[in-house]
Amino acid sequence: MEDNEALLFKNVKRFSQYSGYTKTLKYEGEFKGDQTRRDIVAIDALHFAEYKSENTILINEQYKPKYILRELNKAMLAF
Repeated sequence: MEDNEALLFKNVKRFSQYSGYTKTLKYEGEFKGDQTRRDIVAIDALHFAEYKSENTILINEQYKPKYILRELNKAMLAF
């Protein structure tokens, strides 16, 4: 995703129950709650890591103005 892009998913229905987040995400079965369809906005974030690899930025660079501005612009775009 580019620095000035967000995704809008319209009329989405939830099918799965889950627990966790990122590495602990786990499928918990069929979702049986409210089936109201919703619109969902998604944005990406930069990946900061302690060691440089192909798609990472060093963790100590995350507070540089250009990276903060990028993340704030993404959030503003989504809202």
